[in-house]
Amino acid sequence: MRWESARKKRVVLRVGYVGTEYRGLQKQRELSADSTIESVLESAIFKAGGILESNYGKLQKVGWERSSRTDKGVHSLATMISLKMEIPDRAWENDPDGISLASFINSNLPNNVRVFSILPAQRSFDVRRECLYREYFYLLPAETIGIKDGCSSEEVQEHLSEFNSILKGFEGNHPFHNYTARAKYRKVLAGRQRRVKGASSTLKSMSSEMGMEESSSEENTPSEHDEDLNISSMIDSGVCEDSCMNDIAKGSENRVQIQARWLYPI
Repeated sequence: MRWESARKKRVVLRVGYVGTEYRGLQKQRELSADSTIESVLESAIFKAGGILESNYGKLQKVGWERSSRTDKGVHSLATMISLKMEIPDRAWENDPDGISLASFINSNLPNNVRVFSILPAQRSFDVRRECLYREYFYLLPAETIGIKDGCSSEEVQEHLSEFNSILKGFEGNHPFHNYTARAKYRKVLAGRQRRVKGASSTLKSMSSEMGMEESSSEENTPSEHDEDLNISSMIDSGVCEDSCMNDIAKGSENRVQIQARWLYPI
């Protein structure tokens, strides 16, 4: 199915998909044409008449934007895609939700990808920045948190309670660099270290030029508050290596060590 294009208009598509067979949402040049959600979606919009042949394959030419991204095998119920699309005359007449437009695109899509609606948007609309919140659901086998066949309801609740207490430890701002690719982390770390060293040298030079006198030994003694600030700044700036983080952890008496009993049998 294909419509006759009359003009170009920025629109917003509400898209849902089952990502099991895909390598994520975002289109990637090195991957095959049908390996990502955006690749098959772009192809379907082109076949429906929504993208000119001269712009096909070049998402930047149609101002393609997404509200969020998903990785390989991840599903989505409501991902918003925005682009400047070729649309027919009186596209939303008697069809304010753009269901008819969506049906044209869906006719060219596989069954595991669907466009639910197409709505008009302003030129300045930024689908990523206008998103108020994102909600994620994670599914995992019950056995991974100690719930097995034959567990009583009391045991199930105990495991759930213990697992929820572990998740609480991940809330807030923490140095999650151990969860990133080592090569990428070290590149960022090296750049930050150079900037920190450069700033330190500049401050020392300024102090020397201004003729600042050394303070007494009592004044130079770092307080507990100063030590906490130094640790906090090291964490926030990403300067801490793994060994540094280990030292901080050892010196922190109030740190709660979280362990799951079924992973660490006594």
